Amino acid sequence: MKQRGFAIIFILLIVSVLILYVLEFNFNSRVELALTEHRLDRLRSLEVSRSALNFVEAALISDPDRKMDNFEEDWAKVAYYGQLFGVVFPGAVVNIVVEDESGKLNVNKLIKKAEGKKKVVVDRWLAERIRTIGDNLFAESAFVDAVIDWIDPDDDDYYPPQGSDSGGAEDSFYQGLKEPYSSKDGLLDSLDELILIKGIDEQFYFGQGGAESPGLRDLLTVYSDGKININTASKQVIQSLHPMINESLAEKIVKQRQNDPFTTAKDFLDLLKENGVALKKKDKIYGFITIKSSGYFKVEITVRYQEVGCYLEAVLRRKDKNVEVVYSQVKY
Repeated sequence: MKQRGFAIIFILLIVSVLILYVLEFNFNSRVELALTEHRLDRLRSLEVSRSALNFVEAALISDPDRKMDNFEEDWAKVAYYGQLFGVVFPGAVVNIVVEDESGKLNVNKLIKKAEGKKKVVVDRWLAERIRTIGDNLFAESAFVDAVIDWIDPDDDDYYPPQGSDSGGAEDSFYQGLKEPYSSKDGLLDSLDELILIKGIDEQFYFGQGGAESPGLRDLLTVYSDGKININTASKQVIQSLHPMINESLAEKIVKQRQNDPFTTAKDFLDLLKENGVALKKKDKIYGFITIKSSGYFKVEITVRYQEVGCYLEAVLRRKDKNVEVVYSQVKY
């Protein structure tokens, strides 16, 4: 009896071990299957985002009128076609945003001339435009001095012509941080570098979201030829173009161009004069505005496929009949 009881216990022990092995195998199989499905969903979401980018490229290439760029053109309407990708790729939710970089102020143009460390010429007019944006949105404009110092090759803090205290910063400031680094002393390769600069934090850079609470990333660029496309510039950028353009007038301009884009820069200037903006013959705004893009467009594509999200950001350059990818990154 004792031997029979021992045999039964031994058999139960073996069966228990086998059950554990089976359960472990089943668990591992399900985990591996889930991981495989997750990897496939990541690949699918990436392919959908690339397809969406190709769609934007096609819209830019097919633009029949390169003499002007506005929100009535196909490239600006591709966002409305994002839902179509859910039909072509069942289960995919796609959001597409295309921005004309010429509707933003180019921070790399702050330095007009830099021949060695002793001959740095700052574009003070552009600096004031960016200060206006900082003051209107964040009641803060000293960061412009720090941006100038980040770009210029010299080692001296920049002082604005008004004689106010400098908000600039050179190596002596950055080397004193908890995690020290050096001032770049060169043009920005990516706008994201702004977060490294004194006075600019993530809230300042990213904003609160939406047209009414943008961040610096929505209003500045490192691309474009420096001229502002008045057909695609935001309310905040338009307001910065002249001290007499207030928020109400900027909103009026944005609303009016929705149905009637400017066909000449003169139309825009005439509208300013009609609304009491006193322009002088030597005002730099005359050579600063345009009605077309310089050819650089920022594209942001967000894809949700099953439980996987994919974010693709790219900058496209349209030249003649071609479109090239200048910059791109993918995040999951």
